[in-house]
Amino acid sequence: FKTIGWLKNNFIDDKDYLELKTESAGKLILSHYPHYSWNGSHRGNIHLYGHIHTAIAPLNGKSFNVGICQSQAYMPFSIPEILKVTDKQSNGTHHE
Repeated sequence: FKTIGWLKNNFIDDKDYLELKTESAGKLILSHYPHYSWNGSHRGNIHLYGHIHTAIAPLNGKSFNVGICQSQAYMPFSIPEILKVTDKQSNGTHHE
């Protein structure tokens, strides 16, 4: 249970949905759950999600499952690792 204490001491807040602007990756849309559509998916905003422990059908835009089960080392993914995948994906469609 030391991990729970560490998490409580090192994270300010928890949210179901959060949008972050970054210098290296643009806008990141964070959610525990995968979404088929998210703010700015047609502009290339990247959706990072978890919850799913296996592969799912591709989503509508640049997205990446950051769940710990997806990592071979059971470690968080770095921004460069995420961009290596999402840079190959197409932007989502808008209102189709």
